Amino acid sequence: MFVSMPRSWSAVGIKQIDANYWAKRCEIPVGTLEPYESYDIDNDGKRVIPMSEIVRIKFNPVGKNFTENTALTVLSLGGSGDGKGLIQKIAIAVLQAAGYRNICIDPLKFETGRAITKWSNSPRLPPNMEARGIPMHHFIPSSIIDNIPRLHHNFRKFTIYLSELTESEFLQGMGMTDTAASFVSRLITGRYNGDCIDFAGREIITFSELERALNILSSKENGYEEIPQASADNAMRVLAKLQDLKIVGDGRYRSLDPMNEWNADNSNKVITISYKTYPQRFLTFHVGFLIWKAGKYHINSDDKKPIMFFLDDAKEYADANIKFVDFNFAVDQINQIGFNYRGAGVYDWLSVQSLSIISQTVAETFNIKLISPYFKNPKSLRNINIPDKVIHWLETDVLVKDKERHLVQWVLVDPDNKVKVFFPFTPPCNHFKEIYFNREVVET
Repeated sequence: MFVSMPRSWSAVGIKQIDANYWAKRCEIPVGTLEPYESYDIDNDGKRVIPMSEIVRIKFNPVGKNFTENTALTVLSLGGSGDGKGLIQKIAIAVLQAAGYRNICIDPLKFETGRAITKWSNSPRLPPNMEARGIPMHHFIPSSIIDNIPRLHHNFRKFTIYLSELTESEFLQGMGMTDTAASFVSRLITGRYNGDCIDFAGREIITFSELERALNILSSKENGYEEIPQASADNAMRVLAKLQDLKIVGDGRYRSLDPMNEWNADNSNKVITISYKTYPQRFLTFHVGFLIWKAGKYHINSDDKKPIMFFLDDAKEYADANIKFVDFNFAVDQINQIGFNYRGAGVYDWLSVQSLSIISQTVAETFNIKLISPYFKNPKSLRNINIPDKVIHWLETDVLVKDKERHLVQWVLVDPDNKVKVFFPFTPPCNHFKEIYFNREVVET
């Protein structure tokens, strides 16, 4: 089956001109109304695709005041292997060329980094996009080095420092109770103002000193008992886990501040972070922590370069039902993008396979919805105001689903709730080719 949209062949076809064509137009080309092979080939052997046949997502130029901007927030709903990642790679390439600052979260694998190498000259590249690699810094947490002994040389490493855990929400996200998190954050930041003069008014940034403080301030024998014993025990358990799993560093590796990375060499390279084998509880914290940093940075600065978070495989950190995570800081901060940060130029492109992992109110904050024919539970789309005809297409299987021939017919719902169907561009760009062998690609 096939859903056809109104077409116009009157526009002039376009050929490859330069790599920044779409960036200059402030448009992301996501696909064509008809299958790619249905378009004519010119004398140079290239497809001639009229502009009217290219489905695009518009974005604002860098430098425009954020209060005058329409936020670029995209919700991608699909299944496994339906091309979500390839659409994202086109968006990353265009936004990077346009001056956007991009952060890619890759929780399960390292494949996003494959876009570092030169794209192959795919016949399904968007017109005016040259084959090239995407400038990128690829990071991993230092705590996973032991799990990838032959590969870690390929990546930049980062860690978290105890001194960075300044907010009680951070500690809640890693498993502390409200009381324990509040008390520990005050000790770390020097905001403790209790009766014990040993700890009043000074920062505590070592595990041993923090544990000593908790022992003293929860002890009846010392006459303080300022923190309940149960809360102190809870804090101790979380701190022990942070040490055992090497989540918090010992000074060997630096912390990751994306703004510092971008400002250091003015390179505007895409920052990709792979968390393979990273414990989910701490993954939820760190994704939220990065968004929090970006939001705080933009709110407190005059920087006019938008920050775009590409949040792939979001079930791994944005599911409200992750085991042992009572307060999901990633979900909290994704919500903040939808309600607050986007007004300061922090946006996101969130890819999920089910709407159950995000709230209805958050889902409605996304201006653009991309929906694959492999998306399960179409009825759930009524909760986010998706037009009934789209739900009917998904329920009745009228959209093209042919992965073997790379023919998958997606739906785009724009900010005005208007609908277009399209066949995504599918540039290989080494998406299925492993590039991290031993020490072949080295970042320091």
